[in-house]
Amino acid sequence: MSSTVQQLQAGWQEFLRGVAWKHTMTVTTRFPMSRVALRREIVCGLIRRLARNSQHAVDWFYAIEQTTTGHPHAHVLLAGTDILTASEIERAWKAGMTRVQALPSDADEAAVYAIAYVLKKVGHDPDDYDLARRWKYRRQSSVS
Repeated sequence: MSSTVQQLQAGWQEFLRGVAWKHTMTVTTRFPMSRVALRREIVCGLIRRLARNSQHAVDWFYAIEQTTTGHPHAHVLLAGTDILTASEIERAWKAGMTRVQALPSDADEAAVYAIAYVLKKVGHDPDDYDLARRWKYRRQSSVS
């Protein structure tokens, strides 16, 4: 891995560690879908349904990976979903199958692993990722 990719991933890890992530999920599609269509389904479908179900904004970050079958899938980090169960989050994904995992609030190690997993393809060609524009669930700094 080039030093540029390592620097990019390290920068994203530092930024994403500052968010109180509650769930991670992997989403796949039932039928072949372009990256553009998958992006739209994540942001305009999944995230909007989760915000409606939780009755407030949801912070998110996703990274799309292309598979050898040409069927893209995405890894998603979610914050602000603590009142939702994994089953409720799974039901919000209408385009195919998903696997949702709750991240324990006291386990930074689990969040760091989830962040590293989501970022594994970021910086490689082609990469495809996006994030929420407003960040409501940033962790409070412990520096005094």
